[in-house]
This record gives sequence, C-alpha cells and structure tokens, in this order.
Amino acid sequence: MNWNKTGYRLRITHWEGRLGNNIQQLCCALFVAEKTKSLLTYPDHAILSNKMFDFTMDSQEVCNVVKVATP
Repeated sequence: MNWNKTGYRLRITHWEGRLGNNIQQLCCALFVAEKTKSLLTYPDHAILSNKMFDFTMDSQEVCNVVKVATP
C-alpha cells in the first residue's frame, strides 16, 4: 500500500462493543495514523487515559502522546 499522503486528522467517533473491540478499533486506527503521520483522537473511555496520539513529527521514532487532565 502506498502511504505517501500524510498529515490527516483521524478520529474514532465512538466506541463499539466492549473492551476487546475497543482495543481492536484503537490498534487499527493507530496503525493508519502511524503510517500516514497523522493525528488520532478518540472519545472518553473508562480504561484508556490518553485522548490523542500525534504522529505528525518528522522523526519516525517519535510519537507525542497527549494526556488530557480529567476533572
């Protein structure tokens, strides 16, 4: 597959099913986000603490994980 296009803003809009399905959703989205050097956001989840993964950096070894403070 050709991964030449980069810099997308990817978003999981809602979680489908239970934890196992949610992990699968996240894994697939992370794969695409990493390959396309894109930003991935997703909704609140009881287990997952991060809300965003940023793969837009030039370095292939860097992923900015942005933690969002919860009230």
